[in-house]
Amino acid sequence: TYVWEEWPLLIGDGLLSSSAINVPGRPTEVSCAHTNRLAVAYKQVTSKNSHLSQDFVMHVSIFECESTGGSSWVLEQTLHLDEIGTMLDSAVSIDSNLVAYNRQDISLSPGGNTMPSVKRLIHLDWMSREDGSHILTVGI
Repeated sequence: TYVWEEWPLLIGDGLLSSSAINVPGRPTEVSCAHTNRLAVAYKQVTSKNSHLSQDFVMHVSIFECESTGGSSWVLEQTLHLDEIGTMLDSAVSIDSNLVAYNRQDISLSPGGNTMPSVKRLIHLDWMSREDGSHILTVGI
């Protein structure tokens, strides 16, 4: 289990700056390539009048702080994923934490009860390259 903590960034002359990162939605997944680069997957509701869990769009934003000497996070790129909820099979339901439950792919619990398959809807991971750079992979 990881706990996200804000730490102070030095901006010069001993002044402190916030290390907070803001995204326009609900963060669902965070992955770090290293201490200076991270990706945040977040969910945005597509309609304010909708209470359906499937009415949302996903974005993945990549932030870096190398270009500022570690003094502040800079948005490098945002990947706009299509409306994932509308592309899902009818047997798949998603809760508010973006956990996908597949009613067709079931397993037996130790007590003999049937349970739907449970998976995270979005998975972020970084791959290291030989030259020291990193490639972000987004699994849906």
